Amino acid sequence: MKIAVATCAVIYFLLCAKVVKAELSLNTEDRVVAKNIPTTEMTDFYMKVSPCLSRVAYPILEDGKTFWLIDGNPSEVFDGIGETLVFSSDGSRVAYTAHIGNNNFLVLDGKKIGPYEGCGSPIFCKSGKRVAFCALRKEKWFVVVDGKESRNMYDCIGA
Repeated sequence: MKIAVATCAVIYFLLCAKVVKAELSLNTEDRVVAKNIPTTEMTDFYMKVSPCLSRVAYPILEDGKTFWLIDGNPSEVFDGIGETLVFSSDGSRVAYTAHIGNNNFLVLDGKKIGPYEGCGSPIFCKSGKRVAFCALRKEKWFVVVDGKESRNMYDCIGA
């Protein structure tokens, strides 16, 4: 006999200077279901929830600038943010891509790594202690692990 257990969390976060209540729950397929989430002009983006369901991030577009609202705290403001925000498996760390002008960065736990001409999506190791991503400089791609750039350069890096 399979027994379904409902998990639900109510979170409050600041959205454009007002407190917003959002309800998160797991459906029968263990997917996060969100209710009462306000919409913004960021229609191509979605709210991100950590794998352990303890943290939430929401993209905001305001006056032509963008930032992430992470656990109710606004990130640094950028010209653009990537759709690539990821949490570590335990939710203790967060990484995303962003740009100011032509300078691209990986933002890890609120600190910028870069600048680069381009940044790929970040990925955490299982423990969440290490993070890696691909970066572009002078038309060559390379891997960055824990902020340290590899010496090997490639025309492209793919899966």
